[in-house]
Amino acid sequence: MLEGKTNTPLIIQLEENPSTGYLWHIEPQTGMSMLSTAYTPHVNGEIGTGGIREFRMVFNQPNTYHVLAFQKREWESECLIFKNFKVNIKSNV
Repeated sequence: MLEGKTNTPLIIQLEENPSTGYLWHIEPQTGMSMLSTAYTPHVNGEIGTGGIREFRMVFNQPNTYHVLAFQKREWESECLIFKNFKVNIKSNV
């Protein structure tokens, strides 16, 4: 379980290899705002080795959220891999 506080950025990082066409996405949900998403290749920088996809988000209400991440190609409707994250957000006060 991930833990965070309201209106404080929470970061989820996932291994990704964009050369396959499969990119990570996070399903939007009520109470969550996506701040940014960025991809950083592994240090060796060799083609096809992949890297890290980072999602920065905030939650505006204390609650337990179930965040769904999925991998898919932009031109396909089916998803390849799903990951679920349970996120417990406490009040920032």
